[in-house]
Order: sequence, then structure tokens, then C-alpha cells
Amino acid sequence: MADADQYVDWSITIDDETIKASEGTEVVSIVIDLEVDKLDMCALRFDDASRGVLSGKRHSIGDAISVDLGYADEVKTLFLGEAVSLEPAWPEGAPGSLTVRGMDRLHRFKRGTAIRFWEDKKDSDIVKSIADELGLQTKVDSTSEKHKYTLQNNLSDAEFLKYLARRNHYELYVLDKKLHFVKPAAGGAKEVELTWGIEVMDLRMRLNALGQVGEVVVRGWDIFQKKEIVGKADKGKLSKGCGKKFGIELAEAAFGGSKAYVTSYPVANQGEANDLAAALLGGAASQFLTGSGRCRGNPDIKPGATVTLKQFGDYSGSYYVTATRHSIGKMGYVTDFEFCANTEGKGD
Repeated sequence: MADADQYVDWSITIDDETIKASEGTEVVSIVIDLEVDKLDMCALRFDDASRGVLSGKRHSIGDAISVDLGYADEVKTLFLGEAVSLEPAWPEGAPGSLTVRGMDRLHRFKRGTAIRFWEDKKDSDIVKSIADELGLQTKVDSTSEKHKYTLQNNLSDAEFLKYLARRNHYELYVLDKKLHFVKPAAGGAKEVELTWGIEVMDLRMRLNALGQVGEVVVRGWDIFQKKEIVGKADKGKLSKGCGKKFGIELAEAAFGGSKAYVTSYPVANQGEANDLAAALLGGAASQFLTGSGRCRGNPDIKPGATVTLKQFGDYSGSYYVTATRHSIGKMGYVTDFEFCANTEGKGD
């Protein structure tokens, strides 16, 4: 990572035009939003009509967009997508401007709905087939259960893919032109150290025992064999975060044990019920510790990364990043991030 005295560097490519920090005087601000299970988005605001921003159709809906952010020693691509909206504005007492908003290519999966089904397919295989339809490469972790019948019932492909991600407790996002359908890691793919008073400007956490249960039981009915299906998962199925105790254990010590019974999700067999129980338990457990922070801009902080927080007393530790906003504007380059964990902090 660059030293604090090195200047912020960036470049924007829209269609075939590249604008660099050293020459991009018409660029007023850059905002990039990245979040697990949601579309990557960017907002690029341009001023200076004399450069043709507001005339001559310099930018158009559908233009390819690439945004690189970083510092003089290194910049990294943080957004790849397409322009989906243009917002010209002529505010009172200020020059005209144009905001170009972009989304990653997953937005194409939201166009229209479909009714179709797959027989004897794993969810991971279905994801690959849908991605192939739109020419996206994939990084897919194989799911274990082969389903007799999977229905996409008048949903957009994006909504359907998110449904498949939820029922497997997987993450869904587009990164580096690839559709990712992957297991969440207790530790992220990239580790970034952040220290209070040095990189970190603001940080807030919440430890919440509500919703923490020791076991999830999923009940369903096998229509072929005419018998009940019962799937179970407990904290032994979870990967522990940085702390010594799960939030579940702290909740049980304070308030006693508890179970959650689930009957609202259709399950076809034992394996599907077990997977669903584990997914629901893991999702609830990950919300024990949640937080948000702001730090000096760092392009390595992305969903799926791990931030290791230092000089925060008992709450120091490593946390999983779920969302980030990278902004360049009047404050320079700053990164806002959200994180979670299924345990308490580790401590300094």
C-alpha cells in the first residue's frame, strides 16, 4: 500500500476514451459501491461542458466502463460494467454537469423474467448454464445436492440466482468479468491491516444476541416416499471467526439454549434439508457482530476481503467485509466498509 504522502491516482475508461487523474479536470467525483449479493455500481460526475460532456453524445447508455483506483505506485481495477443511465443537470449558480451511472454485467440478468425448470441438476450446474447464456465466465464452488426438480417461477435471472445463493448460503457477485457463486469464507480472500488513528478515521460495531440460535431444524415432506424430512444443523457446522466464542455461545450463556424450526421452505430430500439448515444457521450466526468504518482509500478492501483491525482493545481482530464504497471527491480518496463476524473480537 502507498505511503500517505503519495498522491491519489485513478483512470476511467468509457467506451474507447480513457481519462486519467493527471488530465481529468472535468471529473468532479467517483463513487463505486460493491456489496455481496448485490450489483456493483458506480457514479461518475463530470463538469465542464466545453469538453463536450453535455453535447455531442460523448457518453451513451451501454458504453463499457472501467474504473481503476489507487495511488501513484499502484492502481487496481475496482469496477467493470456498463453505463445504464445518464443524468444531465444544470443547477442554479453552477456549471452544467453529467452523472454517468454504471452497473456490472449482472444487471443484464434483471431484464425480463422466465418460467423454466431443471431436472436432476445441482444448483452450481444451473448457475453455470445461466451464465453461459450471457457469455460470462464463472467461478463456481460446487454444491453437494442434486435436485430432482428446480423451478424458476416467473423470476428474473438475477432474482433466481440470488435465490440459489441464499438456499446454499453462497455469495453471488461479478468480479473481473466473472460471475462468482462461492462459499463465504470465515477469513476473506485478501487481508488488509487497519489501525485506529492511522488508516481508520471512524469505526462502529454492534454485538447483537437477538436471532442467535444453537440449532436450526428444517421440516419438509418427501412427496415421492410419503415421509417426513428433517434436516438439522448446529454450531459444530460453522467455521469460527477471530474470537474465542461464537455469538451463539455467548447468547446461550446469558439467556439459555434455543432452536429455530423452519417449515416455510420447500425441501425435496434429506440432503437439501441439511444444506438449508446449515445455510440458515450460518447466515444468522454471521450477524452476531456487525460494523462499519471509514478509512483512507484502499482498493484492496472489497467484499470477500478480511480487515484486521488493530488498537481497538477487546474488539481488535479480523472481520469479513460485506460491502464497500470507494469515493474520490473533495475529501480525497476514502473507503467506507461494512463487516461482520460470528464471534466476539479477539483483542490486541
